[in-house]
Amino acid sequence: MSAAPSHDQGARPVGGPALGSSLALAPGAGVGPVALYLGLSWTWCIGMFLPALMLRDFGWAGYAVFAVPNVLGAAAMGWVLRSPGQSRAVVAAHGPACAAFTLVTLAYQGLFVGAIVTAEGAAGRPWAALGGIGVCACVLLGARGWRVGAVLVSMVAALLAAALVRWGESEPVRVPDWTLWGRGAGAGEALLLAPASVLGFALCPYLDLTFHRARQSVGSPAKSHAAFALGFVGVFGLMILLSAAYAHLVGLGGQGGAVVAGVPGLVGALLVAYLCAQGALKVVMHAPELGGTLRGMGVGRLAWPALVAAAVLIGLALGAAARAQGPGRWLPFEVVYRLFLSFYALAAPAYVLVAVVPARFGWPTRAPGARQWGAIIAAVAVAAPMYWWGSIEGRSVWMLAGPLVVLAARGLAHPWHRRG
Repeated sequence: MSAAPSHDQGARPVGGPALGSSLALAPGAGVGPVALYLGLSWTWCIGMFLPALMLRDFGWAGYAVFAVPNVLGAAAMGWVLRSPGQSRAVVAAHGPACAAFTLVTLAYQGLFVGAIVTAEGAAGRPWAALGGIGVCACVLLGARGWRVGAVLVSMVAALLAAALVRWGESEPVRVPDWTLWGRGAGAGEALLLAPASVLGFALCPYLDLTFHRARQSVGSPAKSHAAFALGFVGVFGLMILLSAAYAHLVGLGGQGGAVVAGVPGLVGALLVAYLCAQGALKVVMHAPELGGTLRGMGVGRLAWPALVAAAVLIGLALGAAARAQGPGRWLPFEVVYRLFLSFYALAAPAYVLVAVVPARFGWPTRAPGARQWGAIIAAVAVAAPMYWWGSIEGRSVWMLAGPLVVLAARGLAHPWHRRG
């Protein structure tokens, strides 16, 4: 999505109302706070858990297919949107899509945390209670809440990293030998997932309201480049390295336990605490942005808390089912997790590529019309079975075909003969 230079200098609103009612990042915020905000906002149940699946199924090649497009795709938004005005124009034209993206994300996060704490049984309940209290407290703090949460998450992450190093000196690494498909995939097979990974991680950031908040808070292109580079190569990069460090402790299937398999009490407790704390912080960071956008759409303020609560309840049920099952106990949860993941690999990228990216790869962006909606719906309908076969059934070659359908939808919505 190349954007033509804008005359907006970041001082006046363009294209619609500003995000949120209380600013998590005020205009003119420094590079450091914006980078921290970005890195922590993008660390959630994908960055905390998908690396474990990719390492389990494909080894380090799988981790690279996850990490490289993720870091570079997210950071690129700081270059693509050349001014705060262009960010505001995207939110104004595509506010409902941004709100839907955020609602799905919060539901995904709620389901994940609910499953984690319930699968851990009594060991997870204290962290669930503390997480719930922390979310309420930080939300009540408004725009400052994310800063308090960031300090707490950073402390837990540092303690977890130290505990992993200490424990790793004396304990052998035990990699789960069970996969969703009952077999281990070769490292070369990971490359078949690369197109879907690139498409998703390159395009999803443009529907993330916290990314837009960050871009609107830094005016000059130079500050935007620095903040997005530091936020994703630096802060987020460290967070997903931590995910790789504990990936072998995540017990997916087999006899190894619920979530944390065969781990001493302190390391296991810190890992569950980190997953819950970072999940809670994700909710805190999105709450003010989503609340303001929904109010502008005439949606009640209790809509998103109700959705998150419902997702947590579903997660609790999945976690309880995991505890009740024997070998392969995480199969129901992993299937649901992967189905949510397909939203970010298919539905959201299809919308961005067809509707958000301007027809001439210039500017401005506009709300989608009937032709664009038809192309988006057709792409999702045609490609959805391919993503099921590739992600759920393990026939990875289908993960090459799905992105091609999305690209074809772009051509259908914006025929070349109309661009000249």
